[in-house]
Amino acid sequence: MTPQKNQRDAVDPSSDPARQNFIPQQNQHDAGNGIAYNEQNSASQPHFIYHHSNEVPHERNRDQTHRAGNAHQEDAIHRNEKKGKRGIGRLRNAFFYSMDGIRAAWKDEEAFRQVLVLGVIFAILGFVIGREWSHKILLVLPCFLCVAGELVNSAIENAIDFTSTKLHPLAKKAKDMGSALQLVCLGFFLVVWISYLLYLFFKLF
Repeated sequence: MTPQKNQRDAVDPSSDPARQNFIPQQNQHDAGNGIAYNEQNSASQPHFIYHHSNEVPHERNRDQTHRAGNAHQEDAIHRNEKKGKRGIGRLRNAFFYSMDGIRAAWKDEEAFRQVLVLGVIFAILGFVIGREWSHKILLVLPCFLCVAGELVNSAIENAIDFTSTKLHPLAKKAKDMGSALQLVCLGFFLVVWISYLLYLFFKLF
């Protein structure tokens, strides 16, 4: 009695469209010529293992992107919880944060200390020599602008230094623009004060 052949040896892979695509190129050629695809022909060929899944790769990537977007949105909402305060609470927080910024600039920035001291001195002097209230305001305004400009300049420099301490053309450009802001404020200060001092000189003498 002839033993029953193994089902694997009895089935010709070339007759099965689902398996024909997975046969190596040489074996497909042999199968087309009538040569049976058996273990001996496939001994020297690589073995392929295929995992079947109903999940499509691009749909899996889309789900991962969607989950990452939701996590980023939740993180942004968590960071903006303090910004959601209204009324007195928001004003109180803004005031204390501003005072923290002024204290940090006074402690760490020598240029800010110099500008602030000179600004206070010239503001007092402006109230003294100003003959009218409009003149007093005109003389004091450039002092505040110089202090504000130095605060912005210091904030830009600290933000860039926090990002990277390496030399970069864009970092240099940002710092130069901050210095240009302070230069414009000082120029406005000089124009206003020199003009008013000349006005007083020709008015009195």
